[in-house]
Amino acid sequence: MTASSHVNLAEFAMTLETRLLVFFCRAGFFFSSPPAPPPPFCVGTPPPPLFAGGAASFFFFLRGGGGLPPFSFFPPPPPPPPPRAPPGVSRLFFFPPPAAAPPPPPPAGRPPPRPPRRRRAPGAPPLSSPRRGGAPPPPPPPPAPPPPPPGPPMTKSSITAGNLAPTTFVEQRSLLRALFDAAVGAADPARCVPPHLPSAKELPRGRTVVVGAGKAAAAMARAVEKNWAGDLDKLSGLVVTRYGHGMPTERIIVAEAAHPVPDAAGQAAAQRIGKLVQGLSADDLVLVLLSGGGSALLAAPLEGISLEEKRKLTQALLKSGADIHEMNCVRKHLSALKGGRLGIAAAPARVLSLAISDVTADDLSVIASGPTVADASTCAQALEILERYKITLPIEVRQLLESGEAETPKPGDTRLSRCTTKLIATPQFSLAAAAQAARSRGITSLILGDRIEGEAREVGRALAGIAHSCARHGHPIKAPCVLLSGGETTVTVRGTGRGGRNAEFLLALAIALDGAANIHAIACDTDGIDGVEDNAGALLHADTLARARQVGLDPRAFLNNNDAYGFFSAIGDLVMTGPTRTNVNDFRAILIEGQQ
Repeated sequence: MTASSHVNLAEFAMTLETRLLVFFCRAGFFFSSPPAPPPPFCVGTPPPPLFAGGAASFFFFLRGGGGLPPFSFFPPPPPPPPPRAPPGVSRLFFFPPPAAAPPPPPPAGRPPPRPPRRRRAPGAPPLSSPRRGGAPPPPPPPPAPPPPPPGPPMTKSSITAGNLAPTTFVEQRSLLRALFDAAVGAADPARCVPPHLPSAKELPRGRTVVVGAGKAAAAMARAVEKNWAGDLDKLSGLVVTRYGHGMPTERIIVAEAAHPVPDAAGQAAAQRIGKLVQGLSADDLVLVLLSGGGSALLAAPLEGISLEEKRKLTQALLKSGADIHEMNCVRKHLSALKGGRLGIAAAPARVLSLAISDVTADDLSVIASGPTVADASTCAQALEILERYKITLPIEVRQLLESGEAETPKPGDTRLSRCTTKLIATPQFSLAAAAQAARSRGITSLILGDRIEGEAREVGRALAGIAHSCARHGHPIKAPCVLLSGGETTVTVRGTGRGGRNAEFLLALAIALDGAANIHAIACDTDGIDGVEDNAGALLHADTLARARQVGLDPRAFLNNNDAYGFFSAIGDLVMTGPTRTNVNDFRAILIEGQQ
């Protein structure tokens, strides 16, 4: 056999092997799925060892192309999804991508290009020549930059559990104040009134009379005027708010009166409101705007009770430590408008009340003493409350309560069938807004509740225990975190100082914490007035007691004298906001920066 015969046989064998590999490839023997149409690209597992001898021809075929469509017979069973190649590796059997092509050689007959000539900089040492001294030495490394100045040590109060906590006095105050502002903003009448006003299709055919009482009454009236869907010429009315809480309006008159002890201005405003809702028809609408403080501002004593008697009774209740439910139970039974009596006076007109809640549990019969809501409490309960707190009653008041003549309309009274009340802002809404503000700053929040009640100093001690548990044990929440709570505490006045329930709560909290590191707090009334003072509340820091003792203050002596205002005023930690023109009760936030 000649050499050419050997060559032809070898070529035939390679051609046959190639054709067999192509056949098997297209028939589906090597892949978990048929190859894709041209340009061919096959992804799958490598061929079994049986066909390893033809791998070179097989890979050459895959890389070089073949353009026939794959066969459709002998389909393979459905395979598992093909493995994905790791980053930087070719999808084709996980082979690495081909290396970059080398640069083309220089044309024949030309010497390779010489490296660029190096030049010595002035003043530099002589350069060594590659011909004489070998390769030049590498350039010296650049000098290392100077180390940064040392900063404050990173502590658990700086970053814990991935949350960034404030680390400076200014940041702590700023965060706590931002949480309070978020809570107040959620109850802003300009925001919460418009969505609940009647639409153009719901407007009455007759008149619309707007009446109301509370610390937010003026702001609510202004929001009504700016967002009223009907003709403003058919809109009129009167609302009464606290002194200094008024706002300019166009159609609705705003009166101001005293709070929390009623005065003659409040009595006059309440009498005018009573006359405005009388004589209306079924085609008319009475829009009632209610908010915290309405009970004292809507001062219309029952016939036979003087304003002075009502004032003394209110003062006694405020000093007794009675909570808002107990106080309003008494007020409703001694008022000509509260306890559902305003709603009855407005019949047969339709009555729509928009209420901003400042009471625990959002009880509609307690907000502003429920002037358009049926009352489930009784004269007997009101009398029991007064006797329990040992409040001396005028003879006329006792006779009205004992006889039952002062009884309020009860649930099911048909005279209130056309009265509807909508809650448009609540303490819980505001706490949720504060929690969102904390989360946006990377601080986890825990809402303890919106109905925390009791003596302010006792609540302060209780919340101090929870804050200690968070700081030391991470329960019920790990630091950094903020504990949020609402509600309305009370103060039993025994001293002669200037107080406010939020300031008293905060002073008791400070004493119980005893200078614990990384714990700070704010406590404010959302109406901007803590009790009868000019501050909204106060701020507490880890160094509050230390700063107070530096100026000679005894925290316990101030607490015993109910003089929390004087304590925080002396160290510059009062929160002064002025009237916020809303009221969703007390707001408390305790910031725990890190584990102790």
